Amino acid sequence: MSAMLNNAQMEAQITPILFVHYGDEWLRGSERCLLDLLNHIDKSSFKPVVWCNSSAFSDAVRNLDLDIAVHQSSFPLLLGWQAPKFDVSAWKGLVSEGKTLIQQYGIQLVHANSGAPCQWLNHVARKCRIPLVAHLHSRYPARDRITLGLHQTPISVGVSQPVVQQLLEDGVPESAVAVIPNGIDTEALDAVPAKNLRESIGIPGQAFLMVTTGSLIHRKGVDLLIEAVGQIREQELDAHLAVLGAGEESEALKRQATESGLDAYVHFLGEQTGVTGWLRGGADLFVSGAREEVFGLALAEASLCKLAVIAPDVGGISSVIAHGSTGLLVTPESSAAITEAVLTLARNPEQRHQMGISGRQRVLEHFTIKKNVERFEQLYRQQLQASNQPAPWRPGLCLRLMGSTVLKTIMRKAGFKTTNTEVGKVRNQHVLILDPTAFSGGSKIATDHLLRPLINTESDVDYRITVLTADARSWSSLADRTLRLYLPDWLARQQQGLPFFALNGWIAAQVLLTRLRVGKIDIAIGASGPGVDLSLYLARSLTSYRVLQLVHGPVATSRTIGRCLDQADQVQYLDTTRESLHAALGRHRPGRDESLPETFHPFHNTLPASSWPSQCQYTKPTVLWAASLLGWKGLPTLTDALKAIPESQRPDTNICYIRPAQTDLPISEAPLDIPGVNWFEQPDNLDAIRASSNIFVSTSHKEPFGLSILEAMAAGHCVLIPEDGAYWDKRLIHDRECIKYPAGDHTALADILRDLTANPERIQELGCEAASHAQAYRSDKQPDSLRHFFSLLREDA
Repeated sequence: MSAMLNNAQMEAQITPILFVHYGDEWLRGSERCLLDLLNHIDKSSFKPVVWCNSSAFSDAVRNLDLDIAVHQSSFPLLLGWQAPKFDVSAWKGLVSEGKTLIQQYGIQLVHANSGAPCQWLNHVARKCRIPLVAHLHSRYPARDRITLGLHQTPISVGVSQPVVQQLLEDGVPESAVAVIPNGIDTEALDAVPAKNLRESIGIPGQAFLMVTTGSLIHRKGVDLLIEAVGQIREQELDAHLAVLGAGEESEALKRQATESGLDAYVHFLGEQTGVTGWLRGGADLFVSGAREEVFGLALAEASLCKLAVIAPDVGGISSVIAHGSTGLLVTPESSAAITEAVLTLARNPEQRHQMGISGRQRVLEHFTIKKNVERFEQLYRQQLQASNQPAPWRPGLCLRLMGSTVLKTIMRKAGFKTTNTEVGKVRNQHVLILDPTAFSGGSKIATDHLLRPLINTESDVDYRITVLTADARSWSSLADRTLRLYLPDWLARQQQGLPFFALNGWIAAQVLLTRLRVGKIDIAIGASGPGVDLSLYLARSLTSYRVLQLVHGPVATSRTIGRCLDQADQVQYLDTTRESLHAALGRHRPGRDESLPETFHPFHNTLPASSWPSQCQYTKPTVLWAASLLGWKGLPTLTDALKAIPESQRPDTNICYIRPAQTDLPISEAPLDIPGVNWFEQPDNLDAIRASSNIFVSTSHKEPFGLSILEAMAAGHCVLIPEDGAYWDKRLIHDRECIKYPAGDHTALADILRDLTANPERIQELGCEAASHAQAYRSDKQPDSLRHFFSLLREDA
């Protein structure tokens, strides 16, 4: 009696899950993933029930011998790929059958093994008030995302980021998507006996043998691999390719090999069981020519077998293969790129061997079925805990996407081009720059210099720049469209506490309005720092874009700023801000690793050729000071120094200043009545004023970089900088490339100015050395990390 009660209690603690699979009569990637999940799921916690439309899959589940109930039905889809396409009664029948299965087995959660079943399961799950998880193994075009109801699914799980990125860009919240990489049954695959691949195809031991596996369909790009074999053999490498797989292009590929004279070197072995046994059978390298691959189970299996992998950098392949570590990623659709990579590894057997070892280790760490199942079980528990909260409908997303799709179709039918192909652009990418600072400054100029060359040289992408700004004058040359950021003066001055969050909430609302006004945003750039650009992160929770955070100065040590830095897709920072970034991240996550995340990359300000200053004059000593009136810029140090110099010895001085707006920070007084001093408020002719001067004075305290100092050096100025351990103090040599004075010491500064005024030759000597040093910063080439970040947008073309 006690045993019976214990069994009943145990069964009561087991959660029945309905796994629904829509597929064809084969066992390939998505089928294998679900079979592995069913085989390894914790049976003491979850009881699987399977509902599918495929006899092949039904038989495979029964062959697991796990006492899993299997139901097979026809799955006609409304507006689907096969007839009937408009059978509403059949759809109602699926809804009814789904409800019956849920009631019959006491189902508490539904797992759809593709997007197709969501068309009726969304309705079923809501009616039965149970969670629905959609497991997406591929990317879906807009039409299918609409007709299958993917926007209405409570939680969608992609096998890689590109799978769910489409939904995020449609406006699905991040909380409704997740990424769980595929897992392979490493123990079972390792147990498959090795087969002598070389002996099976009859090639000599010294030949270089490449292998590829998968369906022989256009998407897998085996035709590119055949082309590459011919090119490789032209380089006098005895290369062979073994192809394991079958599919609709099998005959066409064999014909290609024959017509190319390669039928003796390209070996078609057909569909094979125990693929890992073949992979361990003497191959030197695994190659893929995939045109689209959201994950790549075959690549993971090859790595498990200690084979280095060459594959195109498309879709989710880069999440499986680490370029340079476990293989080489090459340009998509390029047999020449595959050829070059193969030759590289063929000539470096030790590198190939090490990649194979690293690849196996990477699979064991990240892509095992154990880790995959653990993540799904954790997701199931999370969804079950929240099952009392009904999943929200998102009809607006569907309607907006439908409208966009219909409009594009009408434009295409009418003959309008939706991509700028006439100038070589493959698509338009929309960049939003947020600038809540109501006055000009060096960080805005630096951002312009950082972005302009990159955007101008990306020949196959048409970037559209929108700037939402409180200071439109700063962006007129970079932006395609400048929108005013409205900030009430009383609110803009809030720098801490709840009023500060209210300020950023207000700005976030305007970011969302901008999104509605100008359309989808692909990337949002915070041009200052996370404390200034907090609203980007707030708005991101209600829409979707990638965040590039630029950090031009030290950040405050706060949990909020640390959290923002942690959520940014990439952070570009000046070296001088590194310590403050460490401190902010540590405040957000105490005990974290001391190193900065991989998404953090240092950058150095540069001056592109188009912004190089005019050469200064050396006929008359003339001082220039150029900065904002913020207190830490130290203007009083200069004005006190000038006052300390007798008027007869005082050099002519030009002071160019920016008056900060909407801030409670200390501000220096300007202009002052000092004979011989010319005052210019935010002049439009700064380059001409700089050219008329030849002594540049910096009085800033701990300037993170000092773009105005670099510009003065480039113009040939003799630069005077404080000894304060800041950027230029560490990089310039006193009395050779600059003159240094004790920070804040106006008396010492006055003495230096008096000596220089009496020694014009010294001004020119130091100015020429400074100009020579500035040449090292004359570059339009931006950091590779920033270029790579922008290139990530290409994956969604």
